[in-house]
Amino acid sequence: MSINSNPLPVQNMPPYHFRTYPKGLMPRCRPYGANLYDDCLDAEYKDYVRFYNEGRLKRKEYLSAPWVSMPPEGRRFRPIRSTPLTAFQVPGPGFNAVDTVVLQERVPLGYDGVISDVVFNYLGGSGFDEGSGEITWRLAADYLPTSPTDATGGRYLRDMGAVITSLGSLTQPSPVPRGGLRVYSWDLITVYINVSAAATIAGGNMITSISGWYWPR
Repeated sequence: MSINSNPLPVQNMPPYHFRTYPKGLMPRCRPYGANLYDDCLDAEYKDYVRFYNEGRLKRKEYLSAPWVSMPPEGRRFRPIRSTPLTAFQVPGPGFNAVDTVVLQERVPLGYDGVISDVVFNYLGGSGFDEGSGEITWRLAADYLPTSPTDATGGRYLRDMGAVITSLGSLTQPSPVPRGGLRVYSWDLITVYINVSAAATIAGGNMITSISGWYWPR
């Protein structure tokens, strides 16, 4: 195996990109091109692929499903964001009626996870009628970007494609029914909020949070 012992200088780094990997093995990005360290990792990766194809590579066995109860190796997460209503307004009266990103959380490489609770709330303002459709929350994941700045795409998670009522609070988050929402290695979890153009709400902030845990694959 030939290796490059001279890592590329910063100014010569090629564009960010992803590679395709066999099903069942996590992806590994290679944003800075070939160098000594990536070549060594690639050699190790080839061994893992061979072991996997031969049935010699087994994933960790948990005593119970890790998306039901967090294993000892698990890591909890709970990002919280507050977005002012002005972020959804256009010049003059009215709102932009555009799905606007208010929160994003990247699942770490080599980990899967579950979202157990959510908070979708509008606080400190006036004029909002629950279920009116003036505010719509959407929760998406399962996403592979084509560049480090690409923030579009994904699929809406179960029952979370068009939520028109507020859910939970920071002191009492709303549990996700039917066992939580599973997410996978390197997914970009995204919460969007859409305020309809004719909404009559005024002032206040959108409070958003998701919580759950990750576990090693």
